[in-house]
Amino acid sequence: MSSSSLKPLSIFPPVLVLFILIPFFLLSFHFHVFALHATSFDAFQNEVEQGAKETYALLRWKATLDDHSQSILSSWNGSRHCNWSGIFCNEAGSVVNISVTDSGLNGTLQSLSFLSFPNLIKLNLRNNSLYGVIPSHISNLTKLTILDLSFNNISRKIPSEISSLASLGFFSLFANHINGTIPREIGLLTSLSVLSLQDNYLTGSIPASIIGNLSDLTELYLHDNILSGSIPPDVGRMRSLGTLDLSRNKLTGAVPASMGNLSNLEYLYFYDNELSGSIPKELGMLGNLYVLQLSSNNMVGKIPASIANLSNLFNLLLDANNFVGGIPVSVGNLTKLVTLSASTTKFLVQSRLQLEA
Repeated sequence: MSSSSLKPLSIFPPVLVLFILIPFFLLSFHFHVFALHATSFDAFQNEVEQGAKETYALLRWKATLDDHSQSILSSWNGSRHCNWSGIFCNEAGSVVNISVTDSGLNGTLQSLSFLSFPNLIKLNLRNNSLYGVIPSHISNLTKLTILDLSFNNISRKIPSEISSLASLGFFSLFANHINGTIPREIGLLTSLSVLSLQDNYLTGSIPASIIGNLSDLTELYLHDNILSGSIPPDVGRMRSLGTLDLSRNKLTGAVPASMGNLSNLEYLYFYDNELSGSIPKELGMLGNLYVLQLSSNNMVGKIPASIANLSNLFNLLLDANNFVGGIPVSVGNLTKLVTLSASTTKFLVQSRLQLEA
């Protein structure tokens, strides 16, 4: 048999091939269009269902509040929850911000189903009359970046489940009735830049996990509580800190020398505690410091000459301690200093004589 006999007897003409393939192309096209429409429909259906869940959760919570609160939330009716007062949604119609402040809302958070708000970024209920506890199911708000419950009547302990809010950058419970200790789990909130727990009834020591782990913290307010124990030495690792207020507690021990590492610190309040020891000379390294208040403690020793290095200082309170010697003459070179208080009987007379020398 010749080799030519192995070749196909005929070859489909190009036109015929195209004619055969066109139905396949059309079928594939229609399939992809159908799949696209199906996906879009599913997404739309999910958005509608999510919106319905959020609406129900908000109305259910509203129903648990007192009559005054319900009148404040009079716009909360119907199904268009994105148009309600204090409710803000994303383009998909899902709630990302609940902000109802200064409104006298009276009730608890227990009936607010946090699980119904998977996209919530901000929860601001500042300055209302909310009471009861912070529910443990707040842990479901995993996208939350701002949590402001300040100026309410919330009581009992901070739940350890707060550690689930990994994206939290701002956390305030200022001026409530929170008691118990500061949960060490707050140290897991490494995105925090502001932690405001002042004016409560917190007891126990300052957890080392907070001081050691929250390296991005710029503002830490723990004043006006009943905290005891010493200031953790790891405070020197909080290099982003601009404000540190631990005043009006029952803290003891010495001011850590490691605080000299806080090069961004501008406001330092340690007054009205039971701190002892001397002022570490390392505080003179805080060149950005505007305010230094150490009054009403049990501190001793001489005021270090390095204080005169704080060229931006305008407020220096050292009164009601047990310092010896006088105020270093070089303090007179602090041209921005407006307020200086170091009055303790004989010390005051001595310091004035040295400053006038």
